[in-house]
Amino acid sequence: MDTAAIQKLGTSVAKTMLCDLDDIFVGDRLRPLDENKVKELMDSITRVGLLHPISVRVVDQMEIDGESYNVVPILVEGLHRRAALRGLGIKTATCRVLDVDEVGAELIEIAENLHRNDLNKLQRDEQLARWIELTTERLRVSGKLPETREGRPGIPLSVKQDLGIEETDAKRAVKVAGLSDEAKEAARETGLDNNRTALLEAAAFTEPAKQVSALRERHAAKEREKSADAKVLAKESADKIAELLAIHIPPHLWDALKANLRRAKPADILNEFDRLVGVAVFDNTRFGSSEQLAP
Repeated sequence: MDTAAIQKLGTSVAKTMLCDLDDIFVGDRLRPLDENKVKELMDSITRVGLLHPISVRVVDQMEIDGESYNVVPILVEGLHRRAALRGLGIKTATCRVLDVDEVGAELIEIAENLHRNDLNKLQRDEQLARWIELTTERLRVSGKLPETREGRPGIPLSVKQDLGIEETDAKRAVKVAGLSDEAKEAARETGLDNNRTALLEAAAFTEPAKQVSALRERHAAKEREKSADAKVLAKESADKIAELLAIHIPPHLWDALKANLRRAKPADILNEFDRLVGVAVFDNTRFGSSEQLAP
């Protein structure tokens, strides 16, 4: 996240400091480390250098694993950049030091994640809902939290102002994020964690068992559709192959061909075909066009 975006969140960049990368305390992150992303960054850093510095906040004293440390840099953003630099054997880096507390640091991390494209729908909604939770509590404490006509806390304006996300989208995110742990796990197992419609359908139920059931029923329906589509494609493929064989194989060989086809497995035929023609299967100059092959 650039300096202007950080300042928009009400956070200032106090200074920069040279940090030993091993000394930066990482802690729990909202997103796990993606090794493929780290490799991409390593290539980028090798070619053009580190374009955006790592951001940290600094605490005067902190206990880590039972030991007390002074002046500890804590990672705010740049988990993958830190890993990429370490992977290149780089020991230190100049970091931005943000004047931000623990909540502010989490808000920056969430904002950075939300503007990336590699979150699935469930992950995005969980992080957006967490943003709303944190900003709502801040506004409640300051007495600036807006209310709806029903007297309930409304969606903070910062969702639109700072994140560019509409209120309707934010409300749906809160619903999805409110799914039970069992339902979220079912969504991941069935691959529906990137299907917001399915997630919202499940969120319409309050009981975890019904949420799980809704997701599994949606998954079963999708599998039935895929199976039906596969059968149609298989029939179309069989028709096409039969047509090609009838066109290109002389009639006096049909009986032998049918006998061999009944004995052979389709996968074995394909493998042998690949062995015989290889990548040149579409090379008409070598094998002749379809018109040339026609009897």
